[in-house]
Amino acid sequence: MKSLRSRIEQLEHRTGVDTSHIQLIVNRAGQRELALDMDRCNQILAECGFVSTGRMSLLNFLHVPDGLDSRQLERHLREHASEICHTGARAGAEAAVPNTYRY
Repeated sequence: MKSLRSRIEQLEHRTGVDTSHIQLIVNRAGQRELALDMDRCNQILAECGFVSTGRMSLLNFLHVPDGLDSRQLERHLREHASEICHTGARAGAEAAVPNTYRY
């Protein structure tokens, strides 16, 4: 296992992959493509100040409604950024515990 990890780290270093920050994106299997690409969604969430700058971040798109156009999606992302970035709890949900993810 140690040799495999070492080999992966060598390949990442050669290809210039940034491993200082890992971003986990969760969405429903078979979900229609969003009106905006993931890079733009990430940018909007970062503008709102909710994307973690730590070692790892989780973006949960499970509760984003299907069929939103680009303006509606941007508005939804801005209004629900804390929920999507897993920094706050939705109304009626369990309070978020820092560094703990519940699925």
